[in-house]
Amino acid sequence: MPSATPSSCHPALLVEQLNELSRRELVSAAVAFPAMLVMVWAHRAIVPATNSLGWLIFLSALLLLRMAISRKKLPIDSAAAQVVRLRNLRVLISILYGAGWGATMTIFDSGQLNFLFMFKIATLAAVLGVTVNALSVVLPVYVGFAIPLILMIISHVFAVTFLHPEEQWALFIGVLVYGALLVIASFNVAKLTRFAIEQGFERDAANERLTILARQDALTGAFNRRHLIDELERQSQLLKRYRTDFSIVILDIDHFKSINDTLGHQVGDLVLTNLTKLLNGSLREIDICGRWGGEEFLCIPPNTPIPEALHCAERLRAGLASARLVEAHPEQVVTASFGVGTCQPDETIDALLQRVDTQLYAAKAAGRNCVKG
Repeated sequence: MPSATPSSCHPALLVEQLNELSRRELVSAAVAFPAMLVMVWAHRAIVPATNSLGWLIFLSALLLLRMAISRKKLPIDSAAAQVVRLRNLRVLISILYGAGWGATMTIFDSGQLNFLFMFKIATLAAVLGVTVNALSVVLPVYVGFAIPLILMIISHVFAVTFLHPEEQWALFIGVLVYGALLVIASFNVAKLTRFAIEQGFERDAANERLTILARQDALTGAFNRRHLIDELERQSQLLKRYRTDFSIVILDIDHFKSINDTLGHQVGDLVLTNLTKLLNGSLREIDICGRWGGEEFLCIPPNTPIPEALHCAERLRAGLASARLVEAHPEQVVTASFGVGTCQPDETIDALLQRVDTQLYAAKAAGRNCVKG
């Protein structure tokens, strides 16, 4: 469970940014194909077919690569090095893609100030504007795309002979201002996207904390009755479907009221808390244990028939009797009475609990600090 919102360099945040980039890139890449075909068609009469085809193949290969990468969603727990490598690959592809679009000024050069020249300027401005919303999710990806494209436009503007110096500088300033505005906009898009992702992390973390709290005993940190009931139902379904045995062990601390009355409720709480630690340390990882209520605890050992469950309960009983749960009162011996039962295939959870309760009362009647099942 995340303890805080991931920072801007956190792998989980970058994973979500890359996944969001993938979702937006699929649409962005699909829109780019018609624009490329229109560019080739508009210049069919002045550009050799081999030049147009080479340019088209180069950009199409980059687009297909972007789309292939975008179809793979990264798991949130991806290794940081893997995530950074993928981000860098996206940036590299974006740089090549931007350079490919910028090359249109040279490849499709009509050699004069005409409709086609203005068409290319307008198309590249549209490409820069349309991609800002998609690529800015990961800011270096958009910056990597925009800078080579803008630089190639500017270099071409100063290389042509059909523009007067004043026209060249006017167009240069226009391109520079437009590019700067788009870069500023890309910073804002990246910031808003990161904020939205961070808010999602916070909601997920809060929901996870609430889920844990709803199934956790406030005092001991053990599973509470609600969680134990759900687990009993799940084990019952497994028993009916796969015939996998499960048992339950209910233990009740002996003379717990006298501990509270003699040593105080604070010591009583310490007994419950340390007993929880003792149980968790003594059971298997697959065993489920929690506070059933008051001074009662319930354990569910899965895949455990009655002989093994009885052995488990006896081991817990002996361990508790020899432990000292309250360091400040080493003379205080804490024991418990245990009831044990294994669920039958046709037995309800309520019937099983009633049967094990009967065994628990039998243990108390037999003098406490013993196991009955």
